[in-house]
Amino acid sequence: MRNVAITVNPAVAVKGIVQAATGAAMPPNLRISLSPIGGSTRVALYTLVSARAAAAVGADGAFNVPSVPPGRFRIGSISGLPQDYYIVDVRQNGGSVFDSGFDVDNRSPQPLEVVLNRGTGVVDGVVMDGQSGVAAGAIVALVPEAKRFENRVLFASATSDSSGRFVFRGVAPGDYRLFAWASTPPNAYQNAGFVGKFEARAHAVHVVQSGTVNATLTLIK
Repeated sequence: MRNVAITVNPAVAVKGIVQAATGAAMPPNLRISLSPIGGSTRVALYTLVSARAAAAVGADGAFNVPSVPPGRFRIGSISGLPQDYYIVDVRQNGGSVFDSGFDVDNRSPQPLEVVLNRGTGVVDGVVMDGQSGVAAGAIVALVPEAKRFENRVLFASATSDSSGRFVFRGVAPGDYRLFAWASTPPNAYQNAGFVGKFEARAHAVHVVQSGTVNATLTLIK
């Protein structure tokens, strides 16, 4: 092969600091992971980032994710975060990028500020089948409100037990929708087109800090 051009970009690091809200202690031994935005078209990028992009958070809250390839990213997860803690916001240049994400090109982006707080909530309840009473083995999804749908940190799923019950712990305060399906394709509840078909069957819940919400859901077949 002739006339092949290979472009080598300088290594780019994503830096920032993790801070606890007023009155909350900073948890130890945290690790920051980035999540690329772009779906299946970025499979190679996902593979590259998953191998490199988990970074330890220092005692002072600082973190440094090295060798991040160009693209758009979000804070994907914080491993080691106690169940009672949640991400309040991710900020850059004075604005929130928690839901929208941030860009990485051939220069290190502006530092991130990740704010944590204590006081996650609990969402529990039961799934009912109108024909046979309780519905065991239902796929229950906790889905954020529409304007925050792209923030994958806010999603959760569970399977109802033999008595039809389900529970979500460690839920960040906010507005959510609950769905209960007899069966779905894997992770379909994270697809806006799929969820939109069942919007009329959603059960809306509002989670307050350190609160518990109970819900009775009707099985979607």
